[in-house]
Amino acid sequence: AILKFHHVKIDDINKIVRELWLLTYK
Repeated sequence: AILKFHHVKIDDINKIVRELWLLTYK
C-alpha cells in the first residue's frame, strides 16, 4: 500500500513539475 501511495505521489508531483518546467521553458 505504501509503495502504491508513494508511486501516485511521485506521479502527481511529476505532473506539477512538468507544468512548471513548461512555464519556465516558455
